[in-house]
Amino acid sequence: MSSARSPAPRRAWCALVGATFVFSSGVATAQERVRFEELPDEALYAITVQRDSDGTASDPMRANGYAGVGGSIWRGAAGARIVAPFAGFGLGVWSSPSTFLQLRTEAILPVRDDLGAATSPSWRDVEGAHRLRAQLGVGALAEGETGADVEVEGSMLHAASTSTTFLRRDLPARAFWDGGARATLWPRFMEKRDEGIVAPLSYAVRRVEYDGANGVVAGGFTSERLASGFGLRDYDGRNVHGWIELVGVGWEHARFDATPGLPRPRLGGLERIDLKFLHLDAMMGAASSDVFFNVTTHVGGSWLWDATTRQEVSAFTFALAASVRQVPERGKPGDSMGAGVGVARRAGFLADGSALTQGWRVEAFADVIAFHGRAGGSLRAATEQLSLPLAATPSIDGGFRGVYATEWFLGLTPALHVGFFHVSTDRCPAVVAPTGDWCHQLGVFLRVRGETAPPPDPPASRSKQNDDSKILDDDDPLSATTPIVRH
Repeated sequence: MSSARSPAPRRAWCALVGATFVFSSGVATAQERVRFEELPDEALYAITVQRDSDGTASDPMRANGYAGVGGSIWRGAAGARIVAPFAGFGLGVWSSPSTFLQLRTEAILPVRDDLGAATSPSWRDVEGAHRLRAQLGVGALAEGETGADVEVEGSMLHAASTSTTFLRRDLPARAFWDGGARATLWPRFMEKRDEGIVAPLSYAVRRVEYDGANGVVAGGFTSERLASGFGLRDYDGRNVHGWIELVGVGWEHARFDATPGLPRPRLGGLERIDLKFLHLDAMMGAASSDVFFNVTTHVGGSWLWDATTRQEVSAFTFALAASVRQVPERGKPGDSMGAGVGVARRAGFLADGSALTQGWRVEAFADVIAFHGRAGGSLRAATEQLSLPLAATPSIDGGFRGVYATEWFLGLTPALHVGFFHVSTDRCPAVVAPTGDWCHQLGVFLRVRGETAPPPDPPASRSKQNDDSKILDDDDPLSATTPIVRH
């Protein structure tokens, strides 16, 4: 239904100009105190969800964000005291199901005030997560038509020496950065007006570095990856990410750094093959006008080998992760709640090139915002098990390690919150306590958050809404939520 999903430029621009950037309490603007790897990136993808049943650009541009300051102290460890300003921002621009932009950036600057000497923070002390995804579609979204989409993605993750936001078992518990970029070409044949048969081809590059005990770079790796698959992709404004990959394969090559003055990596040049079947790739969308969903699942296998040491690992792999969120009706105040859980079996390698790995990872969250933004709380947790089948002297400990974070707040106003948070982990930052000991971070925060108000419906849309209110479409699952306008 390309005509319904590609409104006239004048209508789209009128809606865009009509957007009012009046900040109020938002749903998807809370801090992510534990970063997930298996659950889809809801904070990034949800920003371009179009909730109208006909898929038109009801929200062609949307922005949200938060900012504040927190203070915390570590207990059961060295007693480090931290003051941390933080901020986050998201932007979504949507033109059609095949052309859009999504941006999410979040950063925090933990400053220790218990070191007994004045130190000036640098960029290496900042932790954060920055993600960008943009896509341009060519060709009509109509049954029987062919076309292609060009998608580019970029990300930068970085952690400070006191960070507990990332549970990364492939790295030591110290500062690191992990950056990558990927370009994907999506050739498509529109089997239906809102569903296409696709065979994407992607190329990705990634760079990881981590610090040693002296606070300087101790190692890292660079990798390249080619991947392709075959399956179905939904072209609907309510589904903003993901596709059903019936079968897919990826090849990756990694090269490890040989840092002067440190032992050379055991692995010379790693290669891996990943095979996936029935892969629901981070599917994110709106099941109805006030319910969002996320789902990821696959079964397959991974094979990793190193030609230098002739070591190899193979593993059966799978993932199952899903979440659901209830949100207020578009343009209306209300409460929000969400929950999700994910579990995965996977294979990989340590970032210092010392060993190949196998393991499990489990993630879960639950959160609620109640009383029209006046109160709320969240729980985020992740645990990961690591086994090193071929490592004689592993540089990373095996077994299970986990991190659990909670926060709760009261709203001085719907957009201004004062609250408390708690983090418990047995993979403490190396500057705080030895790995394996449990340590706890207790803190308070003051946070302001908001999102842009949705633009008013164009006159044509309101007229259509009035007509639709006279005759409800039994085939439309959203017809029960369509407001009836009486004159």
